[in-house]
Amino acid sequence: GKLLAALRAGGLPPDRCQAVLSAPEPNDFDADDDADGWTDDFRSLFKTDPEAASLGTLLADGNVLLERAATFPSKEDGGPDDAQSALDAASHLADDLGMLDLVTWSAALPSGVKFKSKDGPTAEWRREFGQRLIGSVNGGMESGWFFDAWEEAGSPEGAAGEGLKAALADGRLDLAADEQVMQPAGGKHTHSLVYLHGFTCDGYSYLSEPEHFYKVKKAKKKKKGAKSKAKDEEEEEDYEPIPGLKVVLPSAPTRKITAFSGDEIPSWYDYLTDLDGHGEDSYPPEELAEIVTRIHAIIDREVALVGARNVFVGGGSQGSGVALHCALNYAGDLGGLICTMGHVLSESEIRPEWVERKIPVFVYHGLSDRVMPWDEWVAPTYKRLEDAGIEVRIQTEEGADHGDAEAAWCRGFLADVLRPSSVKTVAKKDKKEKAAPKKKDERPVVRAAFLGTRPRCPATPEDGPGS
Repeated sequence: GKLLAALRAGGLPPDRCQAVLSAPEPNDFDADDDADGWTDDFRSLFKTDPEAASLGTLLADGNVLLERAATFPSKEDGGPDDAQSALDAASHLADDLGMLDLVTWSAALPSGVKFKSKDGPTAEWRREFGQRLIGSVNGGMESGWFFDAWEEAGSPEGAAGEGLKAALADGRLDLAADEQVMQPAGGKHTHSLVYLHGFTCDGYSYLSEPEHFYKVKKAKKKKKGAKSKAKDEEEEEDYEPIPGLKVVLPSAPTRKITAFSGDEIPSWYDYLTDLDGHGEDSYPPEELAEIVTRIHAIIDREVALVGARNVFVGGGSQGSGVALHCALNYAGDLGGLICTMGHVLSESEIRPEWVERKIPVFVYHGLSDRVMPWDEWVAPTYKRLEDAGIEVRIQTEEGADHGDAEAAWCRGFLADVLRPSSVKTVAKKDKKEKAAPKKKDERPVVRAAFLGTRPRCPATPEDGPGS
């Protein structure tokens, strides 16, 4: 662009100065003015292939980042119009800006959003909205982000505004939060899920993908005479929150990882070894004990709110084993556990009194998982639970690699454990009376086993330890 050329010609070459340039706005492609300094050729290329245009600019200069403001679409263009759709829009604010390096954003509410209360959104809602915004820009932008303003222009001293200073002061944004929360939708809080993320991730990782903990939205009934879609035309599913469900997403501390030459990475414990997916890596037991104390405090808090049998605990990858370990060391009752793409830690002890509580353990794993190969060494770790008499329900999926199916597994787990007991009883009875034949080409291919008495992150094989 012209501005970039002027910058370099003015004595700030690429090896001395990184340039941050505003990319053309979507409604600015056909503008007559050239205020941002981009050439017509760049505008045209960016409109048709933004990734190619961004890469071309970087290669031509060597040290440039492209930035644009992240904004909500208007209500007329499909933007949010109520409290829940605004939360979901916040989670996906940066979804379509992945071709850029940076975004600028603010904590301002989208225009046109209506709330049930005449007083507007609660402080609790505003905080979740703000944290979802952080999750979206953290997960979607590799190089970082800018906040729109420290203080809102024209605001009197001490007045609440949409600037970062005010949002931090009144708790709408918390950049240091070690626990993220998706508050229950639909009024009364009836159930809680405490879910631990995998290696290199954090609680924000799921705020940018809240559909992990939603349910499939029922399709609207077709009007009489409406034409059906072709059989081979796939229809994308919509999701919505599960009424009454609160999801608690703790973040692991950032610590130095021995197996990664001391690199600082979010992790529930240090990895002393890296067996490259061929077994359980070594870790300091004392770090695991610290996490147990913290997670137990969260579980106690949720049990006090909704009752022990209405609290579920689980996690993905590294978080799966840690969650199971915390649950096995918990003195009280629980509604059930979900373990996706993880394993039972060798440090985890199985006590007879825990087995007597008959807490079901739901296990989900991909048979093409390269971080934790199921047949090679993960499956035997769950055999320990079976041998102890714990009810373990295992579902494995053909072709699924590490992280491929976590969202679907989580939704499946919640759909199962939160169904009314009458529905479960009827379903079980029907299954005994008649089993529907499976089609040979039915997808996904699932292998299920019932053991004992009767699913932008997680870590990939390239990320190193995950066990």
